[in-house]
Amino acid sequence: MKKVAIFPNMEAACIAQGMLSSNGIESEITSNALNTVFPAPDAYNGGITLLTSVNDAEEATRLLKEHGDI
Repeated sequence: MKKVAIFPNMEAACIAQGMLSSNGIESEITSNALNTVFPAPDAYNGGITLLTSVNDAEEATRLLKEHGDI
């Protein structure tokens, strides 16, 4: 798996994941546990990471940019 984007919250990551899925790209979301258990507006604890297969990473990045997700 390859990292294609980092998001500040789970909602933004899920929206991006849904867009990728609708374009036939499978992905996974990983998160920093502290960021999701104790969200703080001004604290950045590594964010929520969106991963795709290495083969889909370039297309995923293109789509995320095209749709304004990154």
